[in-house]
Amino acid sequence: KSFLLRAPAGPDGAVTPLRLYLQSVRGIATHLLRTSRAGWLYSGTLDYKSGAFREEMDEVACFAPGMLALGGVALSDPAQLVLAEALMASCHAMAANTATGLAPEIAWFGGDGHGTPKAGATHYLLRPEIYESLFVLWRLTKREQYREWGWQLFQSLEARCRLPGGGYSGVESVSGTGSMAAPRAQ
Repeated sequence: KSFLLRAPAGPDGAVTPLRLYLQSVRGIATHLLRTSRAGWLYSGTLDYKSGAFREEMDEVACFAPGMLALGGVALSDPAQLVLAEALMASCHAMAANTATGLAPEIAWFGGDGHGTPKAGATHYLLRPEIYESLFVLWRLTKREQYREWGWQLFQSLEARCRLPGGGYSGVESVSGTGSMAAPRAQ
């Protein structure tokens, strides 16, 4: 995530990794970021063929808060850090608003706008993106809330995904209660 920010500058007019990063951040902010009816900032999906925007965010997009926080600090750009923190709050809410405390593969931000698990994508696959972004934001800001959110997510992971014989497994639905780990380690 940070290698783009450390690349040496190229000749005048050359496309450098830093320029690509800044173009990507502008593109994300312009075309993908929306605020839901409930006030959550999320990164939706855009169908490149039809141009249709979908009011949903994949859990894997929760890498973006960490990336934006690193960019904001490295480039002394407070706007990126503001976006990072707002997106992190939404990623945390994707998990905190479920019965298991785990984020669904895809959350839908339409309707009431609270990022509810999308039908057909309510599973959890042990993705690390939320945890990584929380760690980066805590290290850069020292705000205790990121450690608290990380601890909440870890406790949910331990309660729902730990297998009795050792290891961890994803869950079939974040909407249920009880231990819902699939019978195989991942």
